[in-house]
Amino acid sequence: MKNLLYLPKLLLLLPLFSLFLVQVDAQTQRTTNADDDLVRTIASLDTAVFDAYNRCDLEKLGSFFAEDLEFYHDQSGLTRSRQSRSRASGTISAAR
Repeated sequence: MKNLLYLPKLLLLLPLFSLFLVQVDAQTQRTTNADDDLVRTIASLDTAVFDAYNRCDLEKLGSFFAEDLEFYHDQSGLTRSRQSRSRASGTISAAR
């Protein structure tokens, strides 16, 4: 009779103990190199943009932006083209 009183408690604890038997991986294993290629492409373009900026190569820096660039600065507001952005800050070549 006393054993029957422990049965509900045992049934409640059984799922808890089974958690220790299950292996769960937080991250999936990489199976393709497509992600690696994308990361390398992004890193190389990021390096190229900031190298052009740091070297004040305005022509090269301007080539990374579309003609219809829209940029919002919290102090100067919205600029709607690469050329007007160049006039506003001098960081993107106005020649392109």
